[in-house]
Amino acid sequence: MADIDSTDAIPSSSKLLCVLLFCGILFQYAGRSSVSVVLVDLQMPPENKTNTSVSKSQIQYSQFQVGAILSSVYIGLLPSSFIGGYLAYRYSAMRIFLASIGASSIAHCVAPFMFGRFETAITQRVVAGLVEGLCEPAAYGVLSQHLTPKQSAGVSPYIFAGCMCVSGCLFVAAFTSNSLVAGCFVAVGFGSSAARAAVSDANPFDIAHQYASVLTGLSRVLSRVVGLTFPLLVTALTKNKSRQEWSRVLLIKACVFAAAAVFYGVFGSGEEQSWAVAVSHDQNEVIEVDEIQRGGSKNDKVNDEKRPLVIK
Repeated sequence: MADIDSTDAIPSSSKLLCVLLFCGILFQYAGRSSVSVVLVDLQMPPENKTNTSVSKSQIQYSQFQVGAILSSVYIGLLPSSFIGGYLAYRYSAMRIFLASIGASSIAHCVAPFMFGRFETAITQRVVAGLVEGLCEPAAYGVLSQHLTPKQSAGVSPYIFAGCMCVSGCLFVAAFTSNSLVAGCFVAVGFGSSAARAAVSDANPFDIAHQYASVLTGLSRVLSRVVGLTFPLLVTALTKNKSRQEWSRVLLIKACVFAAAAVFYGVFGSGEEQSWAVAVSHDQNEVIEVDEIQRGGSKNDKVNDEKRPLVIK
């Protein structure tokens, strides 16, 4: 008999749910990252614009202001990781996910009007971070109710390989003098980083399935502290925007990814942790005893666990 916990046994409804969750997070991330492209144009001096058919923007942000706008989104993302996790636990995870997607869509729609001033641009980014951070804990809450640990296992080796691929691409881009080659390697590097992130996000399901949302929330807080400071660091390192300055930035990122690959290669794991298994067994024993005392049975408990998610 085939193993019911294999990936082939994942119901079609769960696969569709994963696709929809992926699309929602993708669109949300695209709205967040597109701000970087907009700020390049808003920072460019009017005399350097060659397209005379388009009215010239009167907004000219300084290098420091651009770094502050890029980092300010993490001010909202930091507390919203905890807020989103609590709301997903207290209420329906699916409703919190949909509310986050809807609120972030509104926040991005009003961004063109709010980017007219530096103060309102900062406000928009903070609000966007607040509403976007409710999304990921809710998504993990939904997935944890539809996927078993074995259905997400086996992804840990790809985290090491992904980090090394990103590091290698950024190293090449940092040392090449050809802007086209550098751009191609940066694109491949960030594409590999996105794939690495998607794989690493499944690792909490491997090591502690029932605590995946908690582990993800803690890791998000730490990563967002770095995200809050790195744009300001880049601003300080690229005052003249020369090739040498940007090479230093790429080298720093390459070294960070290389260090992450080595660290995970030494200490990382894709096996379920003993403390998570022990806690899970203890909780199951307590529930079984309680069911027996109330006249229930073990089969009733198993059937309850197999019931589909009910959206409140």
